Amino acid sequence: MSETICKECGSSFNIEQDDILFYKTVNVPHPTLCPMCRLKRRMTFRNERNFYQRTCGLCGKNIISIYSSDKPFTVYCQNCWWSDKWDPMSYEQDFDFSKSFFEQYQKFQRKVPRLTLMNRNAENSEYCNYAGYNKNCYLIFGGSWYNEDCLYGRRYGYSKSSSDCESLKQGELCYEVLWSANMYECVFCFDSSTCSNCYFSTNLRGCSNCLFCSELRNKRYYVWNKPVSKTEFENYVREMRSFAEFSKMLQQFSKMLEECIRPWANVVNCTDCTGDYLINCKNIKYGYDAIDSEDGKYLVQCESIKDCMDCSSCGYDNPQLFYETVNTGNGGYHNRFCFSCWNCSELSYCDTVMNSHDCFGCISLNQKQHCVFNKQYSKKEYEELVPRIIKHMKTTGEFGEFFSISLSPFAYNETIAQDYFPLIEEAATGKAFLWESAEEKNSKHSDSVIPDSIDNVPDSVTSEVLTCTECGKNYKIIAQELKLYRHIGIPIPRKCFSCRQTARTASRNHVWLFERSCAKCGSTMKTGVKSNQINGHSASLRVYCEKCYLEKVY
Repeated sequence: MSETICKECGSSFNIEQDDILFYKTVNVPHPTLCPMCRLKRRMTFRNERNFYQRTCGLCGKNIISIYSSDKPFTVYCQNCWWSDKWDPMSYEQDFDFSKSFFEQYQKFQRKVPRLTLMNRNAENSEYCNYAGYNKNCYLIFGGSWYNEDCLYGRRYGYSKSSSDCESLKQGELCYEVLWSANMYECVFCFDSSTCSNCYFSTNLRGCSNCLFCSELRNKRYYVWNKPVSKTEFENYVREMRSFAEFSKMLQQFSKMLEECIRPWANVVNCTDCTGDYLINCKNIKYGYDAIDSEDGKYLVQCESIKDCMDCSSCGYDNPQLFYETVNTGNGGYHNRFCFSCWNCSELSYCDTVMNSHDCFGCISLNQKQHCVFNKQYSKKEYEELVPRIIKHMKTTGEFGEFFSISLSPFAYNETIAQDYFPLIEEAATGKAFLWESAEEKNSKHSDSVIPDSIDNVPDSVTSEVLTCTECGKNYKIIAQELKLYRHIGIPIPRKCFSCRQTARTASRNHVWLFERSCAKCGSTMKTGVKSNQINGHSASLRVYCEKCYLEKVY
């Protein structure tokens, strides 16, 4: 094990023997940035939920894009980008050994047309990103696949008729459900599974008809962790239809989260793992939001991957030996320093390359091989050229580093880096990061009086412009979400989608692990729970280590 000083933040970090073996396997030098700075750098290449209107550079149609119109790129709509109406190879560029790689890449990056959104096989789901195979969905993103009638939020999977959720798998008729699976008609439920008709609860397993409960297993008709009659329970739930009562219940839930015992991590069916929000994983170290993965380290939002390190938003069909990638996967082998590349192998420093292999420094290719800067080479030529480029990059200190934040096609505050590592504008621009200034719009104050009970909200609310009580911006209720609110019996929200999403992000544990003492036995443990995790204000949380928590719950 060796200790290294991060050249970005100045902190020390360890490179362990297993890390060294992995670096040798994928043939890269040791990193010069600590794991957190590496993660932040990758995250600046992922804009999930900031959409803009612009014109397709090929067909001229108005489109929705993750690239604002002031960005120096040509952007194509889904149909045009995937079509044979243009040839990305026509933008080929020779490699110049008198210049650095990243200097040449930046010039190349501004020439090649980009894909407007990452949204595959969408059926009436055009306003989705990093998503695929969805039907009748709106504003879902961040790895949302195979959903129907879902709205607002990220990481939905095989879910139906749900809104404002995050990391929800196989959910139906859910609202504000986070990191949960197999949930039916649940509202404000966190870290739970196989539950139905549960409300304002956390860490439940196999429960139904529970309200204000935590750490219960296979219980039915419980309120505040105590059994109640069916009639009592229904009377409690009926109060949710009132916005005034719903708001009080949300405040009670927030207080409950401060006072209840919290586990060291949310880990289900894992072996030899460290991290948080892990399911069915083996030998994952410093993983966060990982599912069905094995033998990896420093992973965030990964699913079904093996032998990977420093990967974010990566997965599906068992990609292997990936290093420093973001938005990659769907199978593949040995990809390094890539973003938004799918079903590819043996790629290095590529951007939005699909169904290809053996490419270096390429952008917007599909079904290609042996290309450098989108220029076609023979197999022999490619195998001779790439080692020369790598040698040149080593002399300039570039090889082994992910793309600089300055090469991100997005401003810092457009990306998920702002969600996980928030900065104010002055701090971001002080580091020479791009910053997207919000377009000034004349938000008008709504004079609409929204009825307190969902039972009294008219259909006409969908034609009204409402004002967010948090940020003051205007928002609308669409017919699809009104139908959901009526069905599960909750009032319409008084805050806009963006403010609701920000609150959800803040409610989760931190992406990194910290040392703290178990509130019961005093032993030192690593956990993503910090002392200021509840709704942005300081709270003294009781966090139990694995041993103490399992003894309490089981």
